[in-house]
Amino acid sequence: EITTQLVPDQPPIDEILTELANLPIDVFFEESFKQLGLRDPDEMIVKGFGEMFNLPNDQFTNISDAYIRETQRMQSGILDLLHTYDLSELSPSQKRSYEVYEWYLDGLVRGHEFMYYDYPVNSMSIWGKQNWVIDFMVNHQPITDIDSAENYIARLSNLNTWTEQLLEGLKLREEAGVVPPKFLIEESINQVERHLFMRGNDSYYAERVELYTSFRQKLNSVDGLTNSEKQDLLDRALDEIEQTFIPAFLELREYLLYLETIASSKAGLDQYPHGEEYYAYKLHVETGTDLSTEQIHELGLSEVARIREDMLLAGAQLGYTEEMDIAELQGYLQSESEALGGNALLEKFHALIDRVSHVSETYFDHLPAAELVIHDEPFGSGIGYYVSPPLGGSGPGIFYTNINQDLPIYLISTYVFHETIPGHHLQIALAQELDLPTFRRVLVFNFYAEGWALYAENLAEEMGLYEDDPFGNLGRLDFELARAARLVVDTGIHAKGWSRTEAARYYQEATGRSSEPIAMNRYVILPGQGCGYTIGHLRLLALRQKAMDQLGD
Repeated sequence: EITTQLVPDQPPIDEILTELANLPIDVFFEESFKQLGLRDPDEMIVKGFGEMFNLPNDQFTNISDAYIRETQRMQSGILDLLHTYDLSELSPSQKRSYEVYEWYLDGLVRGHEFMYYDYPVNSMSIWGKQNWVIDFMVNHQPITDIDSAENYIARLSNLNTWTEQLLEGLKLREEAGVVPPKFLIEESINQVERHLFMRGNDSYYAERVELYTSFRQKLNSVDGLTNSEKQDLLDRALDEIEQTFIPAFLELREYLLYLETIASSKAGLDQYPHGEEYYAYKLHVETGTDLSTEQIHELGLSEVARIREDMLLAGAQLGYTEEMDIAELQGYLQSESEALGGNALLEKFHALIDRVSHVSETYFDHLPAAELVIHDEPFGSGIGYYVSPPLGGSGPGIFYTNINQDLPIYLISTYVFHETIPGHHLQIALAQELDLPTFRRVLVFNFYAEGWALYAENLAEEMGLYEDDPFGNLGRLDFELARAARLVVDTGIHAKGWSRTEAARYYQEATGRSSEPIAMNRYVILPGQGCGYTIGHLRLLALRQKAMDQLGD
């Protein structure tokens, strides 16, 4: 039987729903979203609500099946309560918030029937739970005094329960016929072994485990602790790592080794019972539309053709022959563009952020007050991503990137503009600072956030940020082309039965970039997510054109 961990003093679901009934709509927005958030204290801590709600930082969010089902019951109940409000009595602003909240809650409720269809353990950075738990403790659990150090050790002592609950979910998925593809399991096993610092099947190096080395480093920066106190804390942490974390992750590894023996090499969701319905649901959530898989596939093909023409034309303006194909152009770009890594790449990032920050002041009436910083991507995956500031301004927005992986200069500018300014940092951090219901400040919808970031890449060209960087402008088109190709690849894998090899072959033909099957893992792990970029971008362009038509100058 799986251990149930609950946030202390958390009342029963029925009692919460009763208290939420008949509240003024603005109060309902805040209180109901708070109650939803309290079901996942770890996420609330990451978003900066920890102190505000006095959340305990010595235990993990319950991820047991019973607890998740109770959370689902709350989600359904809150959507039912929302529907009791009369839209005709709401102000325009309240009506807009109602519509956004309804769309969000409806998406959650529609997903209940597919609760066993995702891959909690996967190889994609912090999207894999086996990586997320390390990242949380290393990057979101500060050690500032002896109490916070005790909380850290208490979390270490709970890692066996957390892993037990994770295994329960994996086994329920297996019973439902959903086993991750063999290639994802193999890579996840490798990550688990790295977290354990394994030196053989039954050998590991506990003192090299990041949960220990990070804790030791944090303790060294805490003032007021004696050497004896620090050593005692370190000894206790090491003991929990040896007695709790390592056995738990060895058990996780053992189960993954078993799954590997029964897993298929197929990549798409269409291999599972009701996989087609689940994929349609994911496309709805990730794109904000009800476009069919065939419509999205065809849209991708047409956008690829359009952008390839623009890219070849831009290449011809630089002196390349108009007769070349996209692969030849990519070859020229890669051969004539130096690659940067390490401190040189970091300096380039900072210079670009300084420049775009200055230029943005003349293009935007509102810019976020939150600071932006650059941190190493913790698992060396090469995947860059943005993490928003804690709500309330207690920390910066963070651009996570792997500076140890060289990046061609012609791609660097667009990469930075997408993740920072005028992309994710400008949009997401600014949203958090607006006078809106909390849920509208913190929820991130894929099609809007990624659509905006792709729009921002192209807006940077309008802002003159590529005027002295024609190769960078080709990099901008290259990124736009890659996003359009994702529509074809994603639907190819999940709706047309493509293998990773077939998907990689199309991607290479469409973009001119060399591509390996492993590069397709992202679309296997996050079905539909890659479709949100181009679809969101095109919708934003249509909305902008509508505004220009109506507003003129």
